[in-house]
Amino acid sequence: MIMLAISMPLSELGFTNVKNEYSKFVSESAKTILPSRLAMLIIYLPAFLVSLSFALFAPSYNFSYASSERAKMIVLSLMVVHFAKRCLEVLFVHKYSGSIPIDSMVPISITYSLVSLSLLYLQSSVNVTYDTISTLGLAVAVLGMTGNLIHHIQLAQLRSHGSSSSSSKQGSRYAPPHGLLFDYSVCPHYLFEILEWIGFALVSRTLGSYLVAFAFASYLMTRSFRTLQWYKQNVPNFKTNQTALIPFVF
Repeated sequence: MIMLAISMPLSELGFTNVKNEYSKFVSESAKTILPSRLAMLIIYLPAFLVSLSFALFAPSYNFSYASSERAKMIVLSLMVVHFAKRCLEVLFVHKYSGSIPIDSMVPISITYSLVSLSLLYLQSSVNVTYDTISTLGLAVAVLGMTGNLIHHIQLAQLRSHGSSSSSSKQGSRYAPPHGLLFDYSVCPHYLFEILEWIGFALVSRTLGSYLVAFAFASYLMTRSFRTLQWYKQNVPNFKTNQTALIPFVF
């Protein structure tokens, strides 16, 4: 978990051998590629199956009204719903037009699966009391999940109307997303995903969950900054008052 927290933001900055070449950052030199929809499904499906396996077969996860068991079941439910949502978005929400290199897809898929496996295993071995902090965490996680979904739908609707593209080759014809919080930052969907992982950590309260929340927050902050820089370099008349992640702040 510590290595994950360190390596994710470093990989986005290009300091490791792990590649995050997808969306508008796909390298034109990439040779072994898959269609984006298939690649993204392969990225998320194994983690969903890991989480679902815990829900169905792990003896340490039991439906109970005991406070500690309630916390475990909420953590498990959040993990299952998170990756189920991801898979359903890939199949029914997102609009894809490109491809993803296999050497980018495989490390990401393995990372998500290991995150799911590690966090749920750690949670099964601890007894965390469900209390006010847990309720706050659940509310933050649900807010993050809902906001992320709403902004993903907004992206899909814009692409359906031809106002957005993910290809860097079309920078001059690229219209940045707009509407909702997209009017104020270029990656509000990343902001809500960060909130989701923070909420998860507040319910889980294991060291692993805190490290994962930090890793994803660092990674998404870095990626949102790269996205903002890409817009400034490739999109004429880009609105300079937009921030990368948090409206009016960053």
